[in-house]
Amino acid sequence: MQITIGKILSVVVAVGYTAFAFHHGGAGFASETIVGQFLGLLFIWFAEYMGSFLGPVERTYEYRATPAIMFSIIGWIFLLVLPLLIHFLPPF
Repeated sequence: MQITIGKILSVVVAVGYTAFAFHHGGAGFASETIVGQFLGLLFIWFAEYMGSFLGPVERTYEYRATPAIMFSIIGWIFLLVLPLLIHFLPPF
């Protein structure tokens, strides 16, 4: 596994979110924030491994690997967009 700028930046963003949550909501809110960021960080840090899993394609027996960049993009969406949506959308 190669450590890239994107992976380092994802940790910086996660630490920033956690520090902000701890400052504004205490340890309980910070721990919830860490749990919420876990999936996004997994998708970013282990995109190559997730992309190497093979799956069926359109009811055939042909299997193709998923490009790692797709998992990385999904991870960034989980890490950046999802917390903003949760924060700015009104509760149900």
